[in-house]
Amino acid sequence: MKVQSIRSPFVLTSICLLVLSGCAEYAWLNPMIQLERHRDSQFVTPFHERLDEIHRVGLAAAADQYTPDEQTMMASELTAIISEDSNPVLRASATRALGHFESSLASTGIGLAMADDDAEVRISATEACGDQFDEQALQRLIALLRDDSTDVQISAIKTLADFPHPTTIVALGEFLDHDDPALQVLAVKSLKQNSGKDFGNNLDLWKKFIQGGDPVEPPKGAFSIRGSEFF
Repeated sequence: MKVQSIRSPFVLTSICLLVLSGCAEYAWLNPMIQLERHRDSQFVTPFHERLDEIHRVGLAAAADQYTPDEQTMMASELTAIISEDSNPVLRASATRALGHFESSLASTGIGLAMADDDAEVRISATEACGDQFDEQALQRLIALLRDDSTDVQISAIKTLADFPHPTTIVALGEFLDHDDPALQVLAVKSLKQNSGKDFGNNLDLWKKFIQGGDPVEPPKGAFSIRGSEFF
């Protein structure tokens, strides 16, 4: 069924004429316009209520409580928030909620979040990818490893711990030579969880493993040789 506009052509024409004639600048003199603006302000949803509602939408999607049509509608609303809302907290929350929707519905919004100017929104994109848990999510997390923000990199490294895949091993292995010891530590931790191997803090053994070797795991509690440790 074709949706009809609720605005009459006469009203639209009148508004256009007012704007074109310069009368729009005097709109503040019109008490009816002021009344409408006052009414509109009364219907502005407070920030905390919007945040709670976005959170509830994510929970409902995770619990599979939406019909297919509802999923499409809600995913579209969340994507619009990520694309248009000026508040990064709401954009980040919408991104996390979107992670609980099917990939076909969530893909666009998560992609927008990955390119957001705010690091917290990009961090939420790593979390959403973790919930998506598919090939596209894996590739996006690997891309986020190259983010300019260390916090985003940290979140991506942690999330990749749950993505057992040869590509993940190689991507995490690049951080073994990183200048930041904290990222080295996190990379090794994720590699342990991802691969099931435990070479302790011996970076040389980890590198051999990543290159396709089969080094022997050192006894528990053994120390690395100097020069192959984190610090």
